[in-house]
Amino acid sequence: NTEHKSKMSASYLHQAHCDTLLREYNQTFSPHFTIVKQCGDALCEVLHSEFECVATIEGVELENRSSTSYQRRPPIISPEKRFEFRMPSGVKVSVWKADLINFQAEAVVNAANEDLRHYGGLAQALSSAGGPQIQKESDEYVKKHGKVKTGDAVALHAGSLPYKKIIHAVGPRLEMSPAPHELEAAKHLLKKTIWSILHRVEEKKLVNVAIPAISSGIFNYPLPECAHTIVSTVKYYYDNLPSHRRFLQEIFFVNHDDPTVQAIEKTATDVIVNTAAEDRNLSTGQISSAILKKAGSKIQKEMFTAKRTGNVICTKGYQLNCKEVFHTICTVKGSCKILFDATWECLLNAQKSCHNSISFPAIGTGNLGFRKQESASIMSKAVAEFAEQNQRKLDVFFVIHPSDNDTYEVFFDNFVFKTCLPASGPKGDSQTSRPPTPKISLHGSSDESKIEAKKWLSDLFQCRGVIRIQNNFISHFSEQDHLQLSKLAVPEKGLSIEESFSQGHACITVMGKSGRDVAIAALQVEAMLCKTQKEFISEEEHQLKMLSGIDLSMERRTVNPTSQQFYNRLQHFKPLEVFHLQVEKVENCALKEMFELKKKQIDCSRSKTMFQRISAQFCGMISRIGFQAECAPPEEYGDGIYFTRSVNVAMKLWKQTGDEYLYFVEAEVLKGKSVRGKPGIFMPPPVGKDPNVTYDGVDGGPDVSVIFSGYQALPKYIITCKRLIYDSGATGSEQVLYLERQTSFDRHGGDFVISVAGMKLLRSMKTLLLEVNK
Repeated sequence: NTEHKSKMSASYLHQAHCDTLLREYNQTFSPHFTIVKQCGDALCEVLHSEFECVATIEGVELENRSSTSYQRRPPIISPEKRFEFRMPSGVKVSVWKADLINFQAEAVVNAANEDLRHYGGLAQALSSAGGPQIQKESDEYVKKHGKVKTGDAVALHAGSLPYKKIIHAVGPRLEMSPAPHELEAAKHLLKKTIWSILHRVEEKKLVNVAIPAISSGIFNYPLPECAHTIVSTVKYYYDNLPSHRRFLQEIFFVNHDDPTVQAIEKTATDVIVNTAAEDRNLSTGQISSAILKKAGSKIQKEMFTAKRTGNVICTKGYQLNCKEVFHTICTVKGSCKILFDATWECLLNAQKSCHNSISFPAIGTGNLGFRKQESASIMSKAVAEFAEQNQRKLDVFFVIHPSDNDTYEVFFDNFVFKTCLPASGPKGDSQTSRPPTPKISLHGSSDESKIEAKKWLSDLFQCRGVIRIQNNFISHFSEQDHLQLSKLAVPEKGLSIEESFSQGHACITVMGKSGRDVAIAALQVEAMLCKTQKEFISEEEHQLKMLSGIDLSMERRTVNPTSQQFYNRLQHFKPLEVFHLQVEKVENCALKEMFELKKKQIDCSRSKTMFQRISAQFCGMISRIGFQAECAPPEEYGDGIYFTRSVNVAMKLWKQTGDEYLYFVEAEVLKGKSVRGKPGIFMPPPVGKDPNVTYDGVDGGPDVSVIFSGYQALPKYIITCKRLIYDSGATGSEQVLYLERQTSFDRHGGDFVISVAGMKLLRSMKTLLLEVNK
C-alpha cells in the first residue's frame, strides 16, 4: 500500500497482516529465544486459554513437544494477502493464501457433510484444533434438527478456536470428472450454499468471515468453476442487499494452496488491460488471443465496431470475470511515449468509470520489442505519477505468469526501489539462504485481547528474577500438581517456588537468579493453571446443563455505541476517569433459567443491578458458567462472590489486576435477606437457631453484597474500558490526559464526536464529560 490514494501491488508481492512480537527484542533476543524454544507449547496454550489468542511461532524449533500439550498445530504457511478490492456495496473482499485454522476472523466457514461428521479435509482439521466440543455440538444439532441439507448452513460454536462461530456449510458433492449437466446442477446448489452462509453471517451480525473453496477438494467440484461461482454469488448477494440490513464489512477468501488462491484471484478485478494490434484482430499476440479464447467471439465483434479514444478501445468483459476490457493500441514499435500514454489512459478511463481495480499485463514485451526493464520502468512511472495527481482510490495490479520470474523481478525492483514506494510484503517466492526470522504472531478475537496478550508476553520476556502469579484456581491443584510444582524448583540454580494465600488471593511466587529460568518455570505454572481452569469449566458446564435441562449456548454480542443500551451503560461510568471502549451483551439461556429458578427458591422477585471488576482471563468463563468465587476474591465479609452497587466502589474493592484494560461485569443480583458479613464464612449464616434456615447472602453495608451461589447473579454485560493516565506534574484543571490508542465518545442520539488519538487534552476528565453531555 502506498501513501497515495492509489494502491499498487504486483502478483506475489504479499503482505502478512499480523501483530509480530519478539522483533522488539532483537538486541537481546537470546533469552527470549530460549524461553520460546523450551516452552513454545505452554506459551501457546496460555495465550489461547487466558486471552483467546492463537499464537503462531515461526523460526524457532520447539523442544519437548508432548501429546498432552497444546493441540493446535502451527500454521502451514504465514498468512499472505494476494488480492484486495471493494465491491460497489462497500463490502471489502480479500484473497489470502493462509492456514484457515489460525486465520484471524470473527467466523470461519467449514466445508461440512450432511451428518456434520468432521472426518476429512478442512472439517477434520478444524474439529481437531477446536477440540471435542465442535463434534459434540454438531452431533447434538443433527440429533435435534436432523441432517443439514445440501445448500444449507448452520452457525455453531467454535470450541477452543478463537472464532465467535463456525459456519458449517454443506456444499454439493460430485463424482470425479463430472458431466456438464451434473456440474450445472451442482452450480445451483453451490450458489444456494453461499447464500446460506451469508444469511448466517448477517443473522449473527458478524463483521467479517473467512470462506474456503467450498466443494472443491474431496467434494470434486472443479476449482476454476468453484472459485467463479463463489465470488460471483457473493457479489450478487451484496449488490442486492439493502445497506441498512448489512453488518458484514469484509470477506476473506482463504485457502492454503496456490492453485485455489490463484483461481479465486482471477475472478476479482473490474478491468483487464489487453494489448491489441492496429487491425483490431484479437487472435494476434499471446495475451490478446488468450483473452479472445476466454471471453468468446462476442468480444471480437464489439472490438471491430467499438470507438477508439486515444490509444485505448473499451469493450465488455463477456465471459471474462471483469466488467470491461481496455485494449491498448501501441502502433509504433519501441515508442516509450505511446506506452506511457496508453498506461495513463487506461488508469484515467478506469477512474472515470468509477472502477475500483485494474489489472495490467507487462505491455510491450512481446511484438512491440520493449525489453522487460524498459516496460517495467515506463509503466511503473505512469502509475506512480497518476497516483500523485489523482485522489480517488484505485487498486492497480500487474499480472505476471508465475513461471516468468525475470519479468516479476524487474517489476518488483521498479516499484520498490525506483518509485520510492514501500513494498507491500516479502519478495514473493524469491530464494534466500537466510533462515526465517524468529517471531510470534498473534491472532485474537479482538484488538483488546491481542494487546493484553502482548503485554503479558512483554512482562514475561522482561522478567528480572521474580514473577508472582495470582490466581485462586491454585487452590484447585491436585496432589500431583503440587508434586510437579516442587519439581520446578531447582535450588542449585537458585530457583525457588513459593505458595501463599493472603487477603483472599492465592499466589505462587517464582524467584531465581536467571530471568530466563524464572520465566520458563512461571510459564509451566501458568499452563498448569490453564489445565485446572479448563477442567473446572467443563465440570461446571456439565452441572449447569444437568440442572437447567437446557442445551448450553452462549453469545457475547457487541452493543452499538449509538444505541440506548450503550448510553445506559455509559451513565454508570461517568464518575470514573476512563474511556468507554466496548460493551458486550451476554446471552446464556441456561444461566438465565437457573437465575429464574433461584428467584423462586429464595422467594426474591426483584433483582438489583450491580457490578464486579474482573481480570481479562475471566470474561469468557463468567459468560459460559456464571460467577465464581475464584474470580472475585475479596474476603473481608466472607469467602463468597462479591458485587458492588457502583463502578466506583468496584474500582476501590478490586484495586489491581495487572491488565492493560479495565473489565467490568454488570449483573442482575438476587440479594434477598442479608446480614452483615465477616471474614472466614463460606456460606450464609443461619437466621435463627435452625441451621437449615439461612440468610440469602451477606453484605458489607449498602455498597457491597456477597452471595454464595453463582446462580443468584446473572451476567448481563461485559464492559471494557481504558484507564486515563494523568501527568502528575500538571496542576488544577490543566491536567494532561494521555491516551495510548485511538478511541472516541459518541454523543447519544447525535453525530458529535470527541476523538483522541495519542494526543494531549489540556482539560480534566470532568470538563470533557460535561462537553459530551452538552
